[in-house]
Order: sequence, then structure tokens, then C-alpha cells
Amino acid sequence: MKVTRTYQRKIGKRAIRHAVVEHPIHAEDVEMAAERRQMYFVAVELPQTDSHRILPQLGDGMYFVRDKSTHKLVQNDGEHFIEAMDSYLADKSWYYRIIGDKKCKAGWRWKKTRGGGIQGCVVTAAPWWSATLYDAAQNGDEAKVKELSVELAHTCANVFAEQTNRMVLSVQVHYDTANLHLHIFSTRVGDDNKFIKGTNKRLGILGPWATGNLRLGEGGFIPLASANYRRAKFLMDREQATFGEPPLDIALARAFDLGCWAMFGTSPNLAKAMQIYRKGLTTGVLTRLLGVQSAVDKQVEIWSRFVQNGGNFNGGVTMGQILSTVGMS
Repeated sequence: MKVTRTYQRKIGKRAIRHAVVEHPIHAEDVEMAAERRQMYFVAVELPQTDSHRILPQLGDGMYFVRDKSTHKLVQNDGEHFIEAMDSYLADKSWYYRIIGDKKCKAGWRWKKTRGGGIQGCVVTAAPWWSATLYDAAQNGDEAKVKELSVELAHTCANVFAEQTNRMVLSVQVHYDTANLHLHIFSTRVGDDNKFIKGTNKRLGILGPWATGNLRLGEGGFIPLASANYRRAKFLMDREQATFGEPPLDIALARAFDLGCWAMFGTSPNLAKAMQIYRKGLTTGVLTRLLGVQSAVDKQVEIWSRFVQNGGNFNGGVTMGQILSTVGMS
């Protein structure tokens, strides 16, 4: 399968430990991310807030790793998950590639090469589904939420493997933020340490911005005529027309939402969660747009005065004065 985009991260020892919510490294990474969030702030946007939380009824997370003998995803605790992934990291940190070698009878040989390794990507629940699931867990349905989590882990792993031909090594379900999300670790390096046939370095992912806007438009949360939705829809349609299937993150998001709908679609809390999210979203977007409009109006006023003054802005030096100073007038 040919692809044009990717949104993935190389996985090392630290990333493996970050995948376990109760591990100290995860807490360190969360703290560093919160600090970075405060360093980047655009005056016309709403300030970002830290969405990390722990729901006692659900705990930290659930961890599934590929069993080397059965090749199936098996649930593990955090400690055994780290052990298994460290072993996979060692196994997948090198691969065989063909190189020319005149000394060999065939004229080529397999060479052991460092690289390949493990990559990871994230699948996030739509905000209204997260709110519905967490509300259910807080009101005695935590077992049902965990049952759904197991189904989502296997469903997303299957979608990922079928669309990319990669080997899914593990899936981690994280409950530690306002939005339920999964981390998927995969590799192109097979058990024979050769690249798996049909895999590609890229995953063909549009990215969280396009995925989010498509979800919002299809859910009726933003106008289909809005620039954001139309642009996201254009990108998805272009990819699908070229490669015959939707981008990977779109396919994963739809599988995720469909799984939620199958188990919690009749929940009375879903309509409430959607109403609250819609109100907050529209208010936030309108506030940003008005802020942008105010900033643009101010800049229009400043530049209009600049043009009217012929470039002599607030008593500044004119182009004629500059030229006379350098003897070019």
C-alpha cells in the first residue's frame, strides 16, 4: 500500500515506560508537557488547560502485549508489559537487508543492519464519548467501560494491522486524561528480522487536526460549510481517491466511535455529554474568532494609517530620507 503521510514516534525504553501510567517516567513526562504548554500562548487564543486526571473506579490503564508463542494480544500488568516490550525492543532494533557481495555465489547476501525498530501512534476517543464513558464508570458501570476497553484494544489493533500489514506489538488503554485514548506500538520488522512484506515506512495518517474536524463535522458539532471541515474533508477524499481506503487515523477513529456506540449508544448520558460539549465548543470557537477579528481590525487600522502617511509612520524615517542619507537621492 502506498501512503503519503505519517504521524508516528520512534519507541525507545523511555517511551515504553511512559506507556505505563503508574510508572514515575509517565508522571515526569506529564509534568514536562504541562510546562511546555505554558510556554506557547498566542494572545488571541484561549489558554490551554492540563486535562490529566485519574478516575479511581478505572485506575490508571490497561496493557495488552503480543504473546510471542500465540501471537495474540494478552493483557498484562504494567511491570510485565515493560519486560515484554523491552524484549521486543531488543529483537526489533535490527533487520536484515540485501547487499551486493561478489564473494558470495549468488552475488549478494543478507547484512545485519541497525534500525527498523518500533513505532507508536495514538487513537483518541471523541470528547463526548469520553465524557459518557467516564460518567458511566463513576456511576457503577466501570466493569462495562473496561469490557469496552478490551474490545477497543483488539478492534483497533486489527484495523491497524489489516491496513498497514505491520505487526502490532502492544496496545495501551490510558484513563489518565479527560479523553480516553489508546497507544499502539507496531513494527515493520518480522520475527525473521526482515521487513514484513507489504509494509511501508509511512503510515498514511492525516493527523489529529483533520481527524478532529472530520469527527466534529460528521457529529454535527461544527458547520459542514466551515473552512476547517471543508479542508479536512478535501484531504481525506484526496487520500481515499488515490489509495482506495480512508487514511489510517480516520479508520481507527471510526472503529473507536463505532465500538463506543455499540455498547453505550443507548446511554441517557450521551445526549447530555454531546449537548455540553457542543455548547462549550461553539462558545470557545466564537470567542477565538472574535479575538482574531479584533486583532485583525487593529492591524488593519495600524496599516491603513501607515499607508495614508506615505510610509512616514508615527514620525518615522521616510524612504526619501533613507536614500538621501546614503547619497542616492
